[in-house]
Amino acid sequence: MGNRNKLCDSILDLIGQTPMVRINKLVSEEDAEVYLKLESYNPGGSVKDRTAYGIIRQAEKDGLLKPGGTIIELTSGNTGIGLASIAAVLGYKTIIYIREKYNKERFDLLRAFGAEIITFSADEDIDVVKERVEKHHQELPNSFVARQSENPANPAIHRLTTAEEILDQTDRNLDAFVATSGTGGTITGIGERLKEVVTNVSIYLVESERSKVLEGEEPGEHYIYGISPSQIPEVINMQILEEIIHISDENAWLTSKDLARKEGILAGPSTGAAVWAAIQIARRLGKGKRVVALGPDTGERYLSIGLFDDKPLVFQ
Repeated sequence: MGNRNKLCDSILDLIGQTPMVRINKLVSEEDAEVYLKLESYNPGGSVKDRTAYGIIRQAEKDGLLKPGGTIIELTSGNTGIGLASIAAVLGYKTIIYIREKYNKERFDLLRAFGAEIITFSADEDIDVVKERVEKHHQELPNSFVARQSENPANPAIHRLTTAEEILDQTDRNLDAFVATSGTGGTITGIGERLKEVVTNVSIYLVESERSKVLEGEEPGEHYIYGISPSQIPEVINMQILEEIIHISDENAWLTSKDLARKEGILAGPSTGAAVWAAIQIARRLGKGKRVVALGPDTGERYLSIGLFDDKPLVFQ
């Protein structure tokens, strides 16, 4: 992983070592500095390349994934894309269960990497779908279920790589870290390691205001794809969090558009959500402080849904 400045043996060597860039035009001179870690620079286009890599390598080490095997996973898209792209390199098959409501690009990318796609409706109970996934696994020889929401390899890879990169890039000088959460692995792994090294750093999680699952409410429909899980994930460590910040669909989408048109950064709505929250924290902290936000993926993944269109935003 993270071997960007040398000749690489495979695309897997390009996972990690993603850049971090300062946000200039969306914050004022009186605000804290805001830096954005661009996980879209991973070869599969998202932070979930790291998660997929960590899960696959750990499964190989544990003997759960053998040559010629099949990886099965229930996902909102990015983890599936990461699993499928890495599986293509390592000679595995992938079967991805995904809600049929998601945008066209996710399905196109999964197919491009050779994944088999099984869809389910938005109103289907997630526990019933999980049972179908487990049944599929039991009936398919030499298969492995990634189970990202409960797999300790998920936060472990971020503790080992993403967090260390942030510490190196900032020279351990940061006051706050902000990230959205789907499975909770990214913010848990990064947050735990940051707090070990920079003891006074504050960790902020961003969740949709329409789906406050992490605060004990029922999941709701929203348009910030990949965040706000349908259930509280097993791998998340809520104890490290300073605060859960809730955001509207409109603010997430508008910030994504601002990133493209004012900063030249093409990013998805989850990145818009993280940056919007980071700006709020930067205003609270004020000049002389530093906030780091994590941008999960690229905006190219959302062109078909009109994320960057000029027409007024209307959410149901």
